[in-house]
Amino acid sequence: MVAEKSRFELVIERGVRIACDYLVPRGLETVWRGLTADERLYLRALDVESRGERSQGVYQELARGFGVREVKPLLHADKANSTRVRTPGEFGRKDLDEGEGFGGTKVRQLLFAVHTTAVEEKPEAGMRFLKDELADYWSDRQRLITILDWFANLGQVEAMSHWVADSQAARLLAGRLRSDHG
Repeated sequence: MVAEKSRFELVIERGVRIACDYLVPRGLETVWRGLTADERLYLRALDVESRGERSQGVYQELARGFGVREVKPLLHADKANSTRVRTPGEFGRKDLDEGEGFGGTKVRQLLFAVHTTAVEEKPEAGMRFLKDELADYWSDRQRLITILDWFANLGQVEAMSHWVADSQAARLLAGRLRSDHG
């Protein structure tokens, strides 16, 4: 039997959700509102990680705040004080296009495009994947570039040394999308 939540608990939960809507990582302000809860969780978790946070509880609280049931699929390590979010290379093809949840989001597809760019050492491979998979590639192109630019900056942060190769791939892919005129 599940206990019913008190009015106080409901108010607190609502406050946490509202706060999460305003905890926008710097550089993503223009795309934030158009993201799903799963995408926001992933990007906010990366932002928290870039500040040196490695506590599993923080990621679980973020998930609760965004109303996402499961944070584990996003995590590379989930030990007490060494938790961090998966990189594009660590995701690879895992959970891609799973429909519900993070696997079916544009950010997840973007991560795979970054991975493809890194593996093939050509941004055309990542761009081809995005064009093939995203029906609204042209209307979303600027949003994708904004997120790629944000990924590209992660590799310059001391706490994100594991992002260096993927950040370089994101930078190349963003440049290729910018120069894509059809």
